[in-house]
Amino acid sequence: MKNLMTIAAALILAVLQAVGQTPDFKALREQYNWRLPVESFHDDTVVIRGRITNYNPATSGFSTMQCYSFNLFESQTAATIAINQDGSFEKKIHLSYPVVNEFAAYTDNGVFLIPFIAYPGDTVDVTATINNGALMCTYNSERCRHFERLLPYPNQWSRFAAPTLYKYNGTFDDFATAAEDLWNKVLTKVLDDARQAKFNDEEMGLALVLAQSNYGYGLFNGLDELSLLPYEKRFEGQYMYLTLKDTLLLERMKNPDNYKYLTHIDFNDLSIFCANNLRTTLNRIEFGGLLPYDTKKNIDGFFPPQGIKNSIKFFQRADSLLQKALFTKGSSPIAQMVMYKDLLFFIDEAWTYMPTDSIKDIRDKILPVFTFAPIKRKAEMLFANRLADTEITLPLKKCNATAFIDSLRQVYPGKYLYIDFWAMSCGPCRMAIEASKDLRKEIANNPDIKLVFVNGDNPDDSQMRKYVAKHLADEVTVAPGESVFATLRDVFNFDGIPHFEVITPDGQVVKERYIKFGLRESGDYNHFKSELDKLKNLISQ
Repeated sequence: MKNLMTIAAALILAVLQAVGQTPDFKALREQYNWRLPVESFHDDTVVIRGRITNYNPATSGFSTMQCYSFNLFESQTAATIAINQDGSFEKKIHLSYPVVNEFAAYTDNGVFLIPFIAYPGDTVDVTATINNGALMCTYNSERCRHFERLLPYPNQWSRFAAPTLYKYNGTFDDFATAAEDLWNKVLTKVLDDARQAKFNDEEMGLALVLAQSNYGYGLFNGLDELSLLPYEKRFEGQYMYLTLKDTLLLERMKNPDNYKYLTHIDFNDLSIFCANNLRTTLNRIEFGGLLPYDTKKNIDGFFPPQGIKNSIKFFQRADSLLQKALFTKGSSPIAQMVMYKDLLFFIDEAWTYMPTDSIKDIRDKILPVFTFAPIKRKAEMLFANRLADTEITLPLKKCNATAFIDSLRQVYPGKYLYIDFWAMSCGPCRMAIEASKDLRKEIANNPDIKLVFVNGDNPDDSQMRKYVAKHLADEVTVAPGESVFATLRDVFNFDGIPHFEVITPDGQVVKERYIKFGLRESGDYNHFKSELDKLKNLISQ
């Protein structure tokens, strides 16, 4: 009976699309009602294992595959699978809720993906074959096998939606029309693929969830650019300065009523958590792009807010603002996740040196704001870990790639190593390098620290070599190869670049919240040296 219903629905969708009508999304969502229950939000390990049957280390073009953004409750998440000589692989990752994600290798020979769906506690078992610059996957585990027809598509949908409104240069009034056009395109694309691939009912329900997430992914890329319209931009090195030039436009852009196109996304639906591009949407809401919520930053003129009183006021105000900005009745799980990301940011960055009693006071006032049980538990854990954590450094996780770090320590004994991970494909990386030339000259004279630039490109890349010769001549630049770089991502758990790590002279890793100096954070050498000296004093105590 279900198959007959799916076929009938596919025919109806085809007819609607043929006459240029967009199907009723809410009706479809009710018909294909795949949802994540709240019970699926818990912490457990997932094992990803399998084999690439015709893998050849010499000709396949990759020896590792990476997976990013699989746990929103952590600042960054990255995992690397090493492909053994016989093509076998196995990796454990930590999940807090179900995800649809992928391990990927982007090479000159093609884009190789192992997509998967996993709930905490699952084992994903897959057999893959290289065919025409791609991987053909067969799943030996039940959950992935049930969604096997859908799994090749999320990566395509994400790449389809992402660039549509990126670098939007139209007017604010025209953006609503552009957003509706994006929604129609994303939904049509998803429904076309679903019909052609003959998705089952659960696959169809999940596809509709991912249609919302991909629409949000493309939409907030545009909103991020749109939020700058009332301002005049001025650049000094890698820093952008904004001057308000249109007060009336800014006030209109702060009005939630002008963002009705956001109602295509059900922010109360837990199921959207499974999408691997939700992190970008949360980031755009948190740090700008959605001006009805961005006004939260004006509580005391600073972001993050300063002091106990303003920190508490920030979260209380953020909750009500998000309800209006996202058109939800009450606080939605997605809104609570945005606030959790703010909390994570504050604990990592803003409250580093705040006294314990102050942290407890903030905790007692903020926790009641979190009403969705899984997020409230995580917020409680954040505070508990912060209050219990008195260590400034942690041991370097040992693996094959960390021999690379040990080799740097041997070359520069007794020094702090400030390691800048970068690549040619990263615009902000190059911008920071080019803008910090004078600062680096002064740092080079400091006997306590050594800057090391670790590049993620192929060591033989001619463009990278030319860039290094021009901008990093006479500085320490190392290109250990894509495989080692990917493993270092795993070791230091970062999913984006530029990324910075500080290694102490005795080989300990400085926790991120204590790194208050850097090539982007520091405007001058005095600040850099002052923060470095403060860190050294803390460690020596």
